Amino acid sequence: MAAATGWVMLFLGAASAIGQRWWPASLLVHFWPHLVVILIITGAASLLTGSRVSAAAHAVGGVTLMAAIASNLGGAPSGLAGDAGVGGEPEVRALFANVGRWNVDHDRLVALIRWIQPDIIALAEVDDPWIESLATISDDYPHRVLATREDNFGTALLSRFPLASGSIESIGRLRLPSIVATVETSGGSWRILVTHPVPPFHASAYGSRNSQIAGLAAYVGDDTIPTLVLGDLNASPWSPYVRDLRARAGLTSAATGLRALYTWPVGIPLFALALDHCLYSTAAVAVGYRVLENIGSDHYPILCELSRRE
Repeated sequence: MAAATGWVMLFLGAASAIGQRWWPASLLVHFWPHLVVILIITGAASLLTGSRVSAAAHAVGGVTLMAAIASNLGGAPSGLAGDAGVGGEPEVRALFANVGRWNVDHDRLVALIRWIQPDIIALAEVDDPWIESLATISDDYPHRVLATREDNFGTALLSRFPLASGSIESIGRLRLPSIVATVETSGGSWRILVTHPVPPFHASAYGSRNSQIAGLAAYVGDDTIPTLVLGDLNASPWSPYVRDLRARAGLTSAATGLRALYTWPVGIPLFALALDHCLYSTAAVAVGYRVLENIGSDHYPILCELSRRE
């Protein structure tokens, strides 16, 4: 039974790797960590039952998927993250949260913000009631770009730092709003992008998500200004479309550690996916990354801390 399960997992892993740009197979890409765990278990069981060929095949499949996960989580084959954890004082501390438009427990986000004290707050699935609920922190974050909607695709940027510019851009096939802003810290300018494409529930939505992810590259700009892309991309770090974005725009993921593999769905770790991202350009360096506590949404918030690369 274990050997048969393992061979099925090997087939699914191979199918997702080979057909990862085809909609049905692409959904399996997000579950590569789960396949790795199953292959480890079935490989060990096969070895204990004397099936060395099955055990070896499962081990090769698991190691291959682990390498793919590691190389894409941090943007470099050498580790889980490009720079995160190198130490030093951050110039920018950015919190991203998909708040869940249906989530009425607004006070939990406010309490988290007061505890974490980020410099920049980027939000997805925000409508007008959500923004109104943040009135108690408006004095701390007076600089804002709001693109609220009555569906699940409103976005918002709140900043302690003054804004040199801020615009709402319609990116991708569905022209959903993304925020492109430049904030001014004591050290200089930072470009901030906030985005939330549709989930790939069907082939058409899959194409729309991919077009929005691809369209972000045009807004990253030159290498001289540190740039952050914050958002629920509805895609894992090892999605080929996230890989394409990182390659085209010169971005690296701030995510580090096994906890980074789980930002959605809250409370169901068996189906854990990493959908929420903090990507940064070559002019920045990540010095910290955390997945934060539940705020009542189906996504966990994330915090990334970055400095200017010298």
